[in-house]
Amino acid sequence: MSGNAVIYLCCVALGLMIIGSTAFDRVLREDAYNFIVTGMSIAHGDFDSFQKQSIGWPLFLGAVFWLTQVETVFGAMRLARWTSIILIAVSVVPLTLICRQLLPKRHAAAGCLCVMLAFISNPLIHFAGRGAMSEALFILLTMLAIWVFLRRDRPQNIAFTALLLGLAYWVRPNAIFVLVAVIVTIGLRLRLCQTNRARDVLLLVLVFIAVCIPYWSARYLEFGSAFDYGPNSKYFVDNYEQIWADNIQNPSLAAYLSTHSWSDYYDKFFRRGFFRVLNHVFYLLLPLHWVLLTGLSLLFYLYQGLAQRIAIIHMVLGMTVIGMTPVFDIFASVRHLIYVVPFMLLAAAWAASAIDRGSLRLANVLFALLILITLSTITPIKTFGFSHLGLPEVKDHWALWAARNIEGKVVIIEGADILRMSQHYELDGLRVPRRFSEVKRTVNTIRPGIYDNLTAAVEEFRRLGVKYVITDKNHIKRRPYLREIEQDKWSHVFQHIGYFKMGDPGTVLFGVNIYRLNYPDN
Repeated sequence: MSGNAVIYLCCVALGLMIIGSTAFDRVLREDAYNFIVTGMSIAHGDFDSFQKQSIGWPLFLGAVFWLTQVETVFGAMRLARWTSIILIAVSVVPLTLICRQLLPKRHAAAGCLCVMLAFISNPLIHFAGRGAMSEALFILLTMLAIWVFLRRDRPQNIAFTALLLGLAYWVRPNAIFVLVAVIVTIGLRLRLCQTNRARDVLLLVLVFIAVCIPYWSARYLEFGSAFDYGPNSKYFVDNYEQIWADNIQNPSLAAYLSTHSWSDYYDKFFRRGFFRVLNHVFYLLLPLHWVLLTGLSLLFYLYQGLAQRIAIIHMVLGMTVIGMTPVFDIFASVRHLIYVVPFMLLAAAWAASAIDRGSLRLANVLFALLILITLSTITPIKTFGFSHLGLPEVKDHWALWAARNIEGKVVIIEGADILRMSQHYELDGLRVPRRFSEVKRTVNTIRPGIYDNLTAAVEEFRRLGVKYVITDKNHIKRRPYLREIEQDKWSHVFQHIGYFKMGDPGTVLFGVNIYRLNYPDN
């Protein structure tokens, strides 16, 4: 079997593995749901729903939705999953092409097979495929950019690399880490190239800026800042809950430094920053044998000299760790690091081939052991079957009831997305999806701020014009002051209009209470 046939077979295998383990009939939530709604709006010619999230993935989905003429948000959820799965499966191709460029020919076949098997069996890669979020497109674009960068030392390749990284920046701002890695690699002449370094760097930066200018301009016109991502830009708050509290301002770096001590700096930037990033990279992303080889690759790289093509891979890993350090104290999610999985695999494969450059037998034995160990550590995949390929469906009874019976501004800690998507059903009591263009939002959700007591919160609710408050058994602990609603002294303000203990299997929230607000005249 030819090498290309093996690549295509791995693409198909990865796609089938993710399809079999994806519950298509479960609704997509939070960021994924927001991306889909924005994409549907774009498909219908409405760009006014421009949000503070990156717009690249919704634009891509909008094009897919427009071409397929999907009519409902639930149909769009299913289609978004398929799109994400296809993109992550196709990413096997540039990953393998990069591996071929990095490894000597005598090791390329075994090394590429190892990398492909480790990639298609990684549970985080499966998560990126089934989640219908931006990771799948971002991984594909960054892999293509690195492949083009390594091909030949020609200006057009530098320009095309910058184009792909600019598009990746539209998808996720992490692309700036990859851009810096490419600049450093060129600047230190780490590609064994004889071209003009200054010219290449200038061309790279100019093309990248040209691609990003429309995006930055749109963000500036909409939000007053090209680089403000709303709550996601609250890097210097003290804890994660403050991100989603509108009454907590976004402190600047200068404000943080002036109000905190040196011990706070150590905790934020080192203990819960740099070291936590390293913990995620070297503990959560890959099995131990791949992690060890990834670290070993750096030692070989430093020992053999800097003029190695593997330099760009190490630079991406290094710039990612450095770039994520200031924000990881707050946004400590392995999701933000999934895109470095293929880079770690490439570094590990290079290390395996570098262990003995002169012995084909030793290198191939090592690759064979890697394949066997990788196959033995694959987590069994839960297969849902064809019954889960249907349309997603809201399972929460409270959300279905609220979407038909309340209007106006609603304060809710968790589940705002479930409530919003429930408005996409017909009002006849059945879960019949409505056309996206026919849905008019009647409920606007607000996440409650952080207050010392309910009195302060009610004053803010009055100012915002809040009409309803929805709490649930599990998440009310994130806003303890809302427990005061149950006290008799607040019964004249908070009128209890509904309690929902359970929903259908797969429900999101349990023990949900719905209150109508009756503000006192004074």
